[in-house]
Amino acid sequence: MYENEYKRIIEASKNNALTLFVGAGVSVLSNAPKWSEMIDRICEELGLDKKGKYSADECLQIPQIYYNEIGKNDNKYYSIINECLNAGSLIPNEIHKMLFKLAPASILTTNFDELLETAAAQECYSMKVIAAEDEIASINGGRFILKVHGDLKHRNIVFKEEDYLSYSENFKLTETLLKSIFSTNTVLFIGYGLNDYNIKLILNWSKSLLKEKFNKPIFIYIDNEKLSSSQLKYHESRGLRVIDFHNLIDGTSEFIDRYKTILESILHYSDTVIENKNKYELFDVLYRLLLPLDSMFALRPKDIEKRLSPYIILNNNTITVGYNQPNLLEYFLEILQIAEDEREKLPTDVFDKFNHILSVFRKGLIQKFDADNCYEVIDDKDIDFADEQCITFLFMKMNKFVNKKSKNLHYNYQKAFYLAKLNRFEESYNLFSKVAVQALINKNYLLFYLSQINRNSVLQTIKCINNAISYYNMYSVDNKESYNINFNQFPVEFQNDYDTISDLSSISSLLFKNFYDSFIESEKIEKEIDNTTYHIGGSAIVNNAFIIRNNIHFILGNYLLIDDFLEFKNSVKHTLNYLLQYYSIQNNSTRKGSIAEFFGSSSPQIIFDEIDFYCFVEYYKSDEIRELIQKYKITSIKFNKIEIIEEAIENIINYYDKILLKQTTKIELDACELKIKNCLILLKYINISQKLVDKICTFIFKYEFKNILIGEKILFLDAQLSERKMYSNHTRKIIAKTFCIYFTLHINSIKEKSNFNLYSNSKLNYYHLINYISNDIHNFSCPKLSKLISEIIANNYKFFCPIILEHYYHYLSKSQQNKVYLWAKKILFKSFDFKIFTMLLDKNKTIDKKIITALKNYLKEQINKTEYNKFDEKNKVFPLKNNFEELIYVGYWCFTGMLKHEDFKEFIGINNNFDFYFLYEKFDFSKFDVCFLLHNRNYVYEKLAENEIVKSNIRVAVSEAIKSKKLHYKDEEELNNILIRYFC
Repeated sequence: MYENEYKRIIEASKNNALTLFVGAGVSVLSNAPKWSEMIDRICEELGLDKKGKYSADECLQIPQIYYNEIGKNDNKYYSIINECLNAGSLIPNEIHKMLFKLAPASILTTNFDELLETAAAQECYSMKVIAAEDEIASINGGRFILKVHGDLKHRNIVFKEEDYLSYSENFKLTETLLKSIFSTNTVLFIGYGLNDYNIKLILNWSKSLLKEKFNKPIFIYIDNEKLSSSQLKYHESRGLRVIDFHNLIDGTSEFIDRYKTILESILHYSDTVIENKNKYELFDVLYRLLLPLDSMFALRPKDIEKRLSPYIILNNNTITVGYNQPNLLEYFLEILQIAEDEREKLPTDVFDKFNHILSVFRKGLIQKFDADNCYEVIDDKDIDFADEQCITFLFMKMNKFVNKKSKNLHYNYQKAFYLAKLNRFEESYNLFSKVAVQALINKNYLLFYLSQINRNSVLQTIKCINNAISYYNMYSVDNKESYNINFNQFPVEFQNDYDTISDLSSISSLLFKNFYDSFIESEKIEKEIDNTTYHIGGSAIVNNAFIIRNNIHFILGNYLLIDDFLEFKNSVKHTLNYLLQYYSIQNNSTRKGSIAEFFGSSSPQIIFDEIDFYCFVEYYKSDEIRELIQKYKITSIKFNKIEIIEEAIENIINYYDKILLKQTTKIELDACELKIKNCLILLKYINISQKLVDKICTFIFKYEFKNILIGEKILFLDAQLSERKMYSNHTRKIIAKTFCIYFTLHINSIKEKSNFNLYSNSKLNYYHLINYISNDIHNFSCPKLSKLISEIIANNYKFFCPIILEHYYHYLSKSQQNKVYLWAKKILFKSFDFKIFTMLLDKNKTIDKKIITALKNYLKEQINKTEYNKFDEKNKVFPLKNNFEELIYVGYWCFTGMLKHEDFKEFIGINNNFDFYFLYEKFDFSKFDVCFLLHNRNYVYEKLAENEIVKSNIRVAVSEAIKSKKLHYKDEEELNNILIRYFC
């Protein structure tokens, strides 16, 4: 805002054409009297009532009346003026001194005091003082202060009515000089009210004299009421360009701060003007532009781009000098090229400025510079990414940090952040509140700004938790108020220095913008992936990778709690989802004819790193990770810096051990468990060291978790032990011990007729652990298993029989296998169990006549139940059991030769599916249902296709079923594949 006005002022200053027109408002700051106060004093002398507020006419008439009343006695008149001014006790204020930083060519003033000339002397700014007509000739092209209304020394002040009426006659040369100044110079009014009589008079006089040559002055407005747009238009029509302080600082600020804000804003603009500067001066400009950003802990590259625009262009953390723009980087890059020991020989101020600039670039993750065909790189070893303790989940170190007491504001700000990361939200909220208050008192506006942002974020988290589980005291939560952050209410100096982070004041718009940018970039990836020309340059992939990295760096590096918002999480997930899809295509070499074949060297190879791992663990739900990886059929994920990822996993595990030992909150424990669960899911697809595999095995079987079920533990073992062969003596002992503990508990629960609850949300349970004790069944060793099996058989715990046959049988000795077989037969003779029968058949065990008879009797019972259920409409239980299911299995076993046909002829005609398997060569295909073919083994299709008649009948039936369009699309797809492969 006001860039045009600032530019006019600065250009005028550079061209020795800036004139300041200084009014009483500036002197008032040094306790000089206001015009109205001087009129009050004269009213006292006249015996008139003091009004405090006078019209413009009264301001001129009352001094005139007094002058006439005292018989036009100049001595008495000037005596009262001198008494009112008390000029000898006045000293210049800050604003007087700041005016000279603008390097004015001349200063015009209607003030009678000597504050301006005193300030000029104090600032060593040489200016001739002109207060009378005969002194104008002595200007001689130099800088000067023109006392437009004279001064007390010359006794020629313009104060009463006749002074104004005769001004043109008494100040002819002054008028001529003023005409020259207003026609050639940029005039800046300061210390006046917009309705000041002097302003009106001078503007009317200037416009009437100069007409089209009139150079519109600039007016600094600091009155309490903000100007409306219609008022601004009015003053514009009068010939004034107005700078309204209300647009730069809070309207309740002190008058001196209002002046300072505007002058600092102008001076700041002055510091960054770069025209006609050499490389050393441009280096200073670069330093001044970037210095405020060095107060931040971390930066986004776009913060630097915004600060240096239009002089640079940013692309993926690489800075290029803008087209036809001065090279701000020239001297900086020259220093960057020299060795560190040589840099230290530079002048101290140059060396310090270079280090500040370099620090900003490092904080903004800037690594490369492209200027005038000169390509420079900052070593990435010199760049610290974000906060290591967050990225690597160093909760133990965070915990140690928050337990220390400190009076240092920055320490406590960081401490409050870590408290939130440790899920100690109420403590975090209270500490952020304290830091914000103290930062405001200290005028540390940056820390105040960041603290209030975090305070609001923590409060929202507390409210979300309470909405879900009512964890915090409701009264206490209701009494916590969010702080309305208005960036424009901060001092203009802060706004100028930190305008790049103004977006943080509105979290909702920031998050929306972040999500929108991520969405747009991700859409580019999607288009590239779907592009039928298979030409993928990968620019969108690279952009998205940088978007994630830069945002995480900025947020965590500045200890901001924005990443807990759903919008931010979604933007990260949206990006990572497409990166995974792209990664899947790149690494799926089995997809012949797919775009994987067309990648070429120009396409960037996707390799994930510790930042991506952090994002997966921190921002995803476990089901989201699982579904995403399954969706893209990913079998492994390659990560760079795997040692850092392993360290991060160990940090989470170690912290969980610690918080279990102390009294901790449910929120802390749950949050840590969920991170561990995400790690376990990811580790199914990552190659890790044997040391970490051993540690995780120890850890996951040490505790029973609320959020990590036995299934997740087993899937981890399957990926690392079965697939990657990461067996060790340690894993063998841990798994064997855990398996035996669970098995013993289960046996005891049966013995005591109590429940054994080891909940699993999948078909996996503790008995699958036996598969991971050893990678070689022949060298399997678990002595306790044999004892437990013997105990079960001895006590006839029939419940365990199918489990033993399915899971443990192959791990038993030959003699014990035989004992289990004999025990299973006894169970079948006494009370037939179809599952146990299936297990024996699967183990190729002898099926004698007695067992076959028991099976047939069982099948008849199931058929009778089916017949009974046809008529028992009242007592049906849903979902309805298919009582022909076992009969169909028997038909299938006859088809495959596992059972003899002659033993089951009596069941022909009861169920079409049974008949199809049992009589397939003689089957009546008018009763054929194509669903009989679904989900079979290849052996079945091959055998059916050997008979040409059967093959032909199936081909016709499947073709007609597909044409009917009555099948579910998945069934139709499977049948179509079966038809093409086996029956065409």
